[in-house]
Formats: sequence, C-alpha cells, structure tokens
Amino acid sequence: MFPGIVLLLAATAYALLFFTSRAGEAPTAVCTAALWQDTLPLEGVVRRGETPVAAPAGRPVPLVPAGTRVAAGEPVALAGESGEARFRAALLLRVRAELASDTLPGPDGQALRSLSGSLARRDFSALGALLPEVRRSLGYAATGGNALRQEEEALVAAGAEAAIVRAPCAGLFSAGADGAMTVASGGWTFTAPLNEKTAARLPAGRAVLLLPDGTRVAAAVRITDAGEAVFSCGTHLERVLPLSECTLTVLLAEWQGFSLPESAILPGEDGDIVCRVSGPVREYVPVAVLARRGGSALVVSPMLRGGMSVLFDPAAEN
Repeated sequence: MFPGIVLLLAATAYALLFFTSRAGEAPTAVCTAALWQDTLPLEGVVRRGETPVAAPAGRPVPLVPAGTRVAAGEPVALAGESGEARFRAALLLRVRAELASDTLPGPDGQALRSLSGSLARRDFSALGALLPEVRRSLGYAATGGNALRQEEEALVAAGAEAAIVRAPCAGLFSAGADGAMTVASGGWTFTAPLNEKTAARLPAGRAVLLLPDGTRVAAAVRITDAGEAVFSCGTHLERVLPLSECTLTVLLAEWQGFSLPESAILPGEDGDIVCRVSGPVREYVPVAVLARRGGSALVVSPMLRGGMSVLFDPAAEN
C-alpha cells in the first residue's frame, strides 16, 4: 500500500508542477505573411468616348459581338428595309472573303433558315454552305471559271454594298437593344462627388483605381469647382464597357509584411522588437511597423518568416 501512496503523491506533484508551469507561460501568436491596403471607395459615373455608328434605314443586324475590337472601315452590321437586302449584303461579304482566301468550301446541306443565325455570328463557313440555295432564291446563277467575281459584280449592281454598315473608327464595338451601335475608342472618365473627409484623403495629380474585377488602372485626377473628382483613364476600356453608375476604389497605399498582434511588439533600445519563439529558445529581433489596424500590426524584418511564433508582451496580458 505504501508504494501506491508514494506513486499517487508523485503523480499529483508532477501534475501540479506541469499546470503551474503552463499557467505561467505567456501565449504566442503565429507570424502571418499579409498584404494590407488603404483604400477609398467612391460612388460615381463612368463615361466613355464613343462614336455612333451610322446605319441606313432598317434594323441593323450586328456581325460582331459587343466588346469586340474592330478596325476602322470593318463591317460590323447589316441593315436594310427587307431580308433580301441583308441576304445580298451577306453574300457580298462572303464572296469577298472567298476571293481573298482562294478556297471555296463545298455545300454541307444547311437550310436557308439558318442564314440569320450565321449572319449574327459572322460565320462565313456556314454562309458558304448556303450560297447555292440563297443564290437560287435571289435569282442568281453565276457560272464559269470566274463565277465568284461575276457574283460580286451582280451583288454590287443590286445595291448590296449599301446594306453593309462599317465601323467609323477603330475601337470596341457595342450594340444596344434598341439597335443603336457605337465604337468606343480612346479613354474614359470616372466622376465622383467628394465630401470634406474624402477630399482630404484623395491624392492630387495621379491615382490608382481598382475596378470591380480587381484590375488596377492608373488615372489622372482633377477636382472640379463643383467638388467632384474626375479620374481620366486611357487604358482597360474593355473592362468598363458594362459599367455606368458604380463604385470604384482608389488605392491610397499598400504594404506587404507580416501580420501579428500589436501586443507582441515591445519597445527596444533602438526601436521596436518582437520575441520569436522556437521550442525553448526565445530571441528578440528588431522590426519596423508599417501599419496598425484593429489590434493587429503589419511589420517587416529580415529575421521573420511566415509561420514563426512570436511571444505576446506579458505586460499586455495582465
């Protein structure tokens, strides 16, 4: 019985010593690599430099998807009072494409009713398959070795050229539900009203805007007499085509370092320090504090790595 009592007392003493030691240990935190940003969100309006695309009478049928970059003079739509006018214009484009390619695909049996879908997609291969049937429906029966050239001359004589709508300048093409078409080229602006607080934080001269998808855009900034900030941008036009009234973010500052609790930062003789912990080893290393936020601090030090443990300031734990 005596040996059992001795073992029980020894275990009790060990447990008391262990928990007393653990209770006296200061807690640690993991040093985490982080990127912090200081940002200013602003609500405003995006305006783009756009050139209207003039079309003849009739509802235009776009040949290119919205947001596609087009060259000046490139065919972007077909328009006309009748479907026949559009057919002739589509055939003219098709013939010219074949004249330039020196190859002529054979018919694959597609029906005439798929022509409208082919026009919307600008699918010249599908239009080529429809040529024989469409040619018969319009009364054309060009033959001989120079059939394509004769077809082109017949289509031009029939006024097919007048139904082809071309881009007035190079840029990004768009078409609205009402049939209006534009080509956006050059730059764009973002205009946002300011108050006393936002005006004080806004940098003068140049700024970096963050678009909703995270894209960064350099912009020139000016403040109008009406108290509005106007950001003038010359790049990433395609990113803002779907935007109008929206919130864009001004990137004021950005820091990259290691995030840890503020209470882990101690005053040293030559500046701030932290105590890094590796098992029983503790070592004080110098740090530079870049920013503080909500009880955390972002620091840099050549002696810190992500995943390291740092000791809280014992005084801050009391």
